[in-house]
Amino acid sequence: DKYISNLTLSDLKRLYMQLLNDGKTPNTVSSIFTVIRLFLKSLKLNDYNYKFDNLKYILSHFKQFLITVPNKRPSLTDLEIQLMENFLFTEDNSDFLLSYMLFSLSTGARLSECLRGKVGKDMDFYVWKYKGNQGIYRSRTITSSQYDQWKVLQSRMNLIHSIEPLNIR
Repeated sequence: DKYISNLTLSDLKRLYMQLLNDGKTPNTVSSIFTVIRLFLKSLKLNDYNYKFDNLKYILSHFKQFLITVPNKRPSLTDLEIQLMENFLFTEDNSDFLLSYMLFSLSTGARLSECLRGKVGKDMDFYVWKYKGNQGIYRSRTITSSQYDQWKVLQSRMNLIHSIEPLNIR
């Protein structure tokens, strides 16, 4: 409950944290702030009487503000990842399942995308190229440990496609 002419970056940060604390996901909060930014830009463009001097400052720092705001809700906590790793080590296919999970978490790719594409070497880097869920080709630079995980995934997938029936429980 504040007039726009009195709005500050601190107010926006408080709103951001309040939305996260109220249970909204970071993506939802980001979408809300996209709308807020567009609204403030429109308001500034149509401010012929110069009533909102603060908007120029806020908008010039808005991008940096979103980068510095802490993301309080990671997709998985360190404890949850550790529990998943411990659970996966009890399975027969632990190397495959663990590589699958770690590769997905470290690259940010959907699980369905992890098994697609090819990895090539570009100088000292590995480049993973794959077709995303929306049919768009993507490429990502991956580390040597991510490449090792990808090799485990591919060798297991080759076994499944060639001779082994898929073990579903």
